[in-house]
Amino acid sequence: MKLRRQLAFAREWRRTWQVSEQRWLLIWLPLLLGILVTAIFYEGKLKELPIAVVAQGEGALQRQLLRDFQSVPSVSLIRMESLEAAETSMRRNEVYAIIHLPRELDRSINRREAASVHLFLNSQLLLVGNTLETDIQQVVQKRSAELQIRHELAQGRPMKLATSRIQPIDTQRTALSNPGLDFTPFLAGTAVPCVLQITLLLGSIWVVGYELRQATARRWWKLSGQSRFLALSSKLTPIIIFGCLWGWIWLGWLFSPGLPGLLPGFDWPTESSLLWLGAAWFLFVLATVGLGAGMALLTANLRLGLSLGAFLSAPAMAFAGITFPHFAMPLPAVYWAQLIPVNHFLKLQEFIVYKGSYPSTAVAALTITALLGWLTAISLVSSRCQNPKNWMKS
Repeated sequence: MKLRRQLAFAREWRRTWQVSEQRWLLIWLPLLLGILVTAIFYEGKLKELPIAVVAQGEGALQRQLLRDFQSVPSVSLIRMESLEAAETSMRRNEVYAIIHLPRELDRSINRREAASVHLFLNSQLLLVGNTLETDIQQVVQKRSAELQIRHELAQGRPMKLATSRIQPIDTQRTALSNPGLDFTPFLAGTAVPCVLQITLLLGSIWVVGYELRQATARRWWKLSGQSRFLALSSKLTPIIIFGCLWGWIWLGWLFSPGLPGLLPGFDWPTESSLLWLGAAWFLFVLATVGLGAGMALLTANLRLGLSLGAFLSAPAMAFAGITFPHFAMPLPAVYWAQLIPVNHFLKLQEFIVYKGSYPSTAVAALTITALLGWLTAISLVSSRCQNPKNWMKS
């Protein structure tokens, strides 16, 4: 029995390296996609977005506003002579917004008249537009408040009274969950698990469905001694190992200092031990791989199984509850989200990292998903491997 186990596991490891599609799905594709997604979100903040500025005057206030705008990290000013030229540049997607400082701006302020700074945004780019609108408004409001305080002080009023007249009600903002306004842990921390789930699910469907398509299922079944558990455990062990490896490396990079001087990590703070997060990832891998094996044997058709796997896992990030909350989704979307394993892992990650707790509902959902997938695969593997009608369908 021991020799049979060794032969079964050795066969699957050889196939991992010999079958190019399997090698890509298990090893290279998860690595490349993880690096690509991390590179996209690595900065975590919007920086130096090109903004056209049309300043028609040369007053001191306009010069000060230009310096203020240029000091904003998200803005990179491009001086233009006219609104027409700026509009043409915006239509060509060369700039994201236009700031117009009218010629009479300084004169209106000196006369104590109302004055305006015009901001034109491309509202098709929602995130960029909202960020720029907030940053520009803060600059203008700060400069307006300073001008008003100077006027109040010139009238002989003390600083405390002048400040209270400018802003009778003050708002104290304290950022709790994201004090550095760094979106890397939220975006990359969601996107990478979603991408890895796609490779895990499709990879497990492939390694099982490939045996049926190539009509090698009987050989696989005989080498395992007609043991359902040995057949599936030997077949899925490589993808479980690689899935855990890539996931643990990613979590270690995200929530630890990494290798200072060589490969520094994000060192995102966590309220609990990373061991619990690693255990949650292992449970997620078991659930995803079991679900994939169950789908492959249930359909007994590699092409159909891969299509169903892609249909289930591809929109995972949209249903994860990070970019759009679950409570605001329609009921069918909520039910659909419960079928996707990564959603339950992300809930576990959120609670472990930010709240230091472990939601039993997410643990139960992953456990049930794992049991359903593995039990389905165990119940079908014998009949699928021994019946030629299930072979070479795709």
